Amino acid sequence: MIFTRLSTLAAYLALILGLVHIALGILVANGTLPDTALSRYVGRGTTGEIIEEGFYTILFAIVVGTIAEISKSVRSK
Repeated sequence: MIFTRLSTLAAYLALILGLVHIALGILVANGTLPDTALSRYVGRGTTGEIIEEGFYTILFAIVVGTIAEISKSVRSK
């Protein structure tokens, strides 16, 4: 039960983190934010790498969220 709740929380946090990475990468690529914001908040790398990392984080969140939903449905039966 505790692992289901923790995995659900981890999925939500990973989803939020992935969306923030994508948004920050797009804002820096458009020139809305300076390049120093990219190195300050997400570390070194190009905007493309940061956006790609965001997509991978969202994919991870989907996988963990799906496993959590399967765990909830198995537990309820």
